[in-house]
Amino acid sequence: YEMLRSLVGSEMCIRDSVYRWCKEFNPDVVVIKLGTNDSKPQNWKYKDEFMTDAQQMIDELKALPARPDIYLAYPVKAMSSAFDISDSVIVNGVIPMIRKLARKNKLKVIDLHSVFDGHPEWLISDGIHPNDKGAAVIAEEVKKAKVPILFIHGDNDTFVPCSMSKEIYKNCASPKALLIVKDAGHAESYYKDTINSVSYTHLRAHETPEHL
Repeated sequence: YEMLRSLVGSEMCIRDSVYRWCKEFNPDVVVIKLGTNDSKPQNWKYKDEFMTDAQQMIDELKALPARPDIYLAYPVKAMSSAFDISDSVIVNGVIPMIRKLARKNKLKVIDLHSVFDGHPEWLISDGIHPNDKGAAVIAEEVKKAKVPILFIHGDNDTFVPCSMSKEIYKNCASPKALLIVKDAGHAESYYKDTINSVSYTHLRAHETPEHL
């Protein structure tokens, strides 16, 4: 599950409210997964800014009081060109940049691209987003984590069902919290007032109610 999500590119992610909120949350661990939406032609024309923007994000997160553990994740393999997403750009452009960032900052990498390679059956019909089986595969990867994790999902998401986050949450062995944002559709959770009213102290205590 993506805690920090790039909507139209790495620069937009830095400016976006979810990124500011995550910094205020002062997390113990951060998984940064950029690149899928960046691979679109209208976004990849700014490729020369990708590493600079990502490095800015890493530097800001490293400086948080919690001194979080930071992981970089490769994008899931794109099995189609839906939404103008390009797996060729991901493989030949995005992943090498993420690899360089990981080496420079001595960060661990989660290779979701290789995990999904050869398994189109793990994606829904658009060939981009994981289906229930794909969510279960990701859940198995999450099981390996031993750090506190916050899951966020909108209960009105008809594109990537909320049940997927619940499945990953159920399988996660780490201290965890699940935030279901009422009336939020796909990628809308952080635009709803609900997320601004969450008690950060409550979440950091790793309580696990079904709805916060």
